Amino acid sequence: MSVLAACCDAAVVREGLHLMRRERLVSGAVLIGLFAPTALLFSLRAHFAATGQLGPELFAPNEPQLWLAITGTAFLLLRGSALLLLATERNRNALVSLAQRDSLTGALNRTGLERSLDRLAAEAVGRPHSIALLLIDIDHFKQLNDTHGHAAGDHILRLFAEAARGELRASDVLARQGGDEFVVVLPHLTAAEAIGVANRIRAAFGRALAGWGEATVQPTLSNGIGQGDAARDPLDTVLQQADEALYRSERLGRNRVELLSTAVAS
Repeated sequence: MSVLAACCDAAVVREGLHLMRRERLVSGAVLIGLFAPTALLFSLRAHFAATGQLGPELFAPNEPQLWLAITGTAFLLLRGSALLLLATERNRNALVSLAQRDSLTGALNRTGLERSLDRLAAEAVGRPHSIALLLIDIDHFKQLNDTHGHAAGDHILRLFAEAARGELRASDVLARQGGDEFVVVLPHLTAAEAIGVANRIRAAFGRALAGWGEATVQPTLSNGIGQGDAARDPLDTVLQQADEALYRSERLGRNRVELLSTAVAS
């Protein structure tokens, strides 16, 4: 039983490490702090049992496991509170995530985008690095809605978001700016590298559309790119550059990637 309990506690410690890394939960550290000692205590108790040092009485005053029993009991009482804290923190994070995400596409909404930009700006203080922004508009989206209905439009938005996420890194940010316009934030990338990302997203979106049966209106992507230094340039300024580049892309025929000074046609 002690070996089984030690293995279970070790599994909880392992999960706590994953929660700290994956979800950045403070309660994950508390979980580790309370379950790691009991995993050790149960391992020692298993050792005493295997060597014949474990008597029938739990609190026998002259047995070596007395301090293990007392310490283990204290940790067991605290672990319930740790699990409650973990559940509370995860629920809070889930609510925050829901408040910052677009329910249709799963991308960040404007609030989530603003918080992500603020966090990137704060992380860049004293550590200058390049940052690129993609402003992406789905071409002919209004015509698509008028022809096939809003359900088809919603489907295209979800297709785009899924295709874009497949081409982005974990550190990149995808947000829905509004309607059929999306923002992609690319930390540590130059404009030249962002061009490659934009073209990969366009290609992935095209492949996703290949399985869509309703082809009367074929949506494409217009892209505008802005670039700056995350520590020096206000991100609103970089976003404005991307907006001007997107306007140029639409004016020159759509379905293309544009910088203010460089054009990359489809």
